[in-house]
Amino acid sequence: AVVSTQSTWEAVVSTQSTWEAVVSTQSTWEAVVSTQSTWEAVVSTQSTWGIMLALFFGAHHQGSVLLQWATWHLLNNPEWWQKIRHELDGEVTWETISDRETHLHRVAMEVLRLYPPLVMLLRQCEEEITWEKKGYTVPKGDWVGISTHATHRLKSVWGEDADEFNPDRYRGREKDLWISNTWIPFGHGKHRCLGNDFGMLQIKVVLAVAFTLVDFKCKDPTVPNIDWMSVFPHPDRSMVTFKKREGAALVLEDT
Repeated sequence: AVVSTQSTWEAVVSTQSTWEAVVSTQSTWEAVVSTQSTWEAVVSTQSTWGIMLALFFGAHHQGSVLLQWATWHLLNNPEWWQKIRHELDGEVTWETISDRETHLHRVAMEVLRLYPPLVMLLRQCEEEITWEKKGYTVPKGDWVGISTHATHRLKSVWGEDADEFNPDRYRGREKDLWISNTWIPFGHGKHRCLGNDFGMLQIKVVLAVAFTLVDFKCKDPTVPNIDWMSVFPHPDRSMVTFKKREGAALVLEDT
């Protein structure tokens, strides 16, 4: 209410010369600032700071929310975090994190299904499209809303346990789910979130390290309420406590 987001962006741009000695010329922020004048005819200043906000805050907030849900579900399904610990065996390597056939990967996919970062995807129709089988037409220029939350809980796709935590549902099905556009936490197609792969790696790395070094305890086994009015819906209360495991050690692969 006191300082607008746009004024913050403009203040940073106007004081660039005072901080360029501190911020590397390779930084994303400075790259945008230095090239802004060449593309502001196409992308306005307002759009520019909007993009930067998404880059800086979106990934951080989404990742933290998803990790909250992942930890809560793993604590209420202890057989799964025991599988992950056994799978890692005290080591976090690139092979383990990048493998798409691990328990860790399936847990990450299931959490993203149950709690997609964005509950609604919006697309504008560039040309009139008619679905004859469904009997309706979307005129050119109309907006189409796609509910990821509803899509991810369709019993016709996911089975009668669509509302339940079951990472085994992805065993041998991941490719088919991608092709059919039924698993879309990051969107799909050419407008899919650029942070898709990074987001998956982030979730898996943090879970792998945390469940190797830390013992968690669930404070309340009941499902938390979700704050649907926030930009990224999140649980309305703290759900777990934790402490470092006795004698825990972790080997990180040097890459």
